[in-house]
Amino acid sequence: MYNNLMHRIVILSGFAVALLCFVWNMMKSGDILYSAFVSLCVLFAVSTVFLIATQSIAGVLFKHLSEKKAQQMKEELAKRKQQLEEENRKKAKAS
Repeated sequence: MYNNLMHRIVILSGFAVALLCFVWNMMKSGDILYSAFVSLCVLFAVSTVFLIATQSIAGVLFKHLSEKKAQQMKEELAKRKQQLEEENRKKAKAS
């Protein structure tokens, strides 16, 4: 299931966490290469975790909404069937 907006949100949130990690490490150690390496690792880790989490949540929501829509379709079909039966009874009485 590919969702462009979801992937953009995940990547942007990963970059935000990585930037915070970079700033924190720069203030703590002062080494730019170490801070960049740690931030890159954090970016990949956070993006992976966020992507798995959002895809799992999206899958559950999709399943729930599909079931709800199917239930609504069944209810509408039952109502329509009942209306047709009532119309047929009225026509039979009128004849």
